[in-house]
Amino acid sequence: MGIVQKIKQRMKSSNYFLVIGAGRGGTSLLASMLDYHPQLQVGMERFAFDYLLGEKLDKDKSDSLVERINAFDWACQLEAKQSKNKWGNKITTEQIAALGNTLNSDWPTYIDVFSSKVIRNRKVLFIVRDGRACVSSKIKRTGQSYEEALSRWKLSILLLNHLQEKNLNLHICKYEDLVTQPEKVLTLAAEFLGVQFHSAMLEGPKNPMMPKIYKGEALRAINVEEQWPEGWTADMKKELEQLGYL
Repeated sequence: MGIVQKIKQRMKSSNYFLVIGAGRGGTSLLASMLDYHPQLQVGMERFAFDYLLGEKLDKDKSDSLVERINAFDWACQLEAKQSKNKWGNKITTEQIAALGNTLNSDWPTYIDVFSSKVIRNRKVLFIVRDGRACVSSKIKRTGQSYEEALSRWKLSILLLNHLQEKNLNLHICKYEDLVTQPEKVLTLAAEFLGVQFHSAMLEGPKNPMMPKIYKGEALRAINVEEQWPEGWTADMKKELEQLGYL
């Protein structure tokens, strides 16, 4: 290989995939199950706080949308290069939305730049969850107010719609299906990533990287009888209909 080819090879972007969804929407579970595949490795919000939220960047760089995104992308590329398996990173839509806190980054500027510089032609697994259950979980587990939890869930669907409009390489799955039909959902997810389903993926809930509040010996059953306060369905009706929950 000549010197020009070597330089081009070094400059070539390393491929990685992303697992994206709302906080408390099933991203950790999906990532942990994918990570148990012998040919896959998934980071749990690697570099999200450091760079997407700018916590490890100097003030001038932390205020810059491009600096945050570039730092995140290069860190992910380095991780992918060092991994022996196909490497991916799980992040939440709230972490992506934190890019909107940078200078001159109103909606949809930050998601457009994130899409062009990070997602590009990379594969994205996007997991959705019934908004009423997701909001309820946010309130119970994180202490968010109903208004804040609702706003964050709605933003996740807004981000999803925007990514779909850009015709990016997306694969969408539902949290409820992952819990009730794990093999079917994981088979499709694995195929999307270019590997075959492996039974080890079903042991994902035992993954040590799972946060303690999520970790379990088996998939938790969906509470089909769960009741939500009156008005929640109306507040989310448009999005719930779009996702097929109504």
